[in-house]
Amino acid sequence: MQPYQEKVRQILELPWGDYSPYSIVMISLATAREFAESLRLALEVFPDDKNLKLMAAGVLGTTNLTYGNYKQLGDHWQFLSHFTVRFPHEASEFIRRSSHVTEEYLDAVRSMTDKERAMTIFSREQELPGIFKKILDSQNWEGYHLGFYRYYLEEHIRLDSEEGGHAELTQAHELNSEVLDRFYAARLDLYAKGLIPIE
Repeated sequence: MQPYQEKVRQILELPWGDYSPYSIVMISLATAREFAESLRLALEVFPDDKNLKLMAAGVLGTTNLTYGNYKQLGDHWQFLSHFTVRFPHEASEFIRRSSHVTEEYLDAVRSMTDKERAMTIFSREQELPGIFKKILDSQNWEGYHLGFYRYYLEEHIRLDSEEGGHAELTQAHELNSEVLDRFYAARLDLYAKGLIPIE
């Protein structure tokens, strides 16, 4: 097992059911925005990669996420943003706290080169379905009126895992363990500081 894979295992084993679902969604919004930013950089690093372009078309500027009154063209992070701005007042603490720790995470990711950030995209397409599945199963999302987030997770698991899906489209790219170890260390730090336990 590579060091970064050990960090992925630690993420999988986080007590997701013990965290406020609002804080999970706010962290997901931040990482989804960073994902879109890193993916656009990957397209610049690999401008001739047709598979990468096809994968990006399913995440950036797309209409493939529709839920309730959301039927818009946009990046997937914008889907989450559409619903989180309507969070109830009691979620304001989670929004406030997440803004500081996500800036630390963004600083860590933005310190990487464009090629390194592209590599994190390729790795995430392999690792995220398992992480999303753990998060999906950890909460009663509808009980918190967060059905949109359940839908978001389910669709990403499908898009990444299905035959010809995002994981398959990006699997040919080479991965560097040292780079990914730094990336997943930043993710673990983000979760440790940004996820708020249910009281």
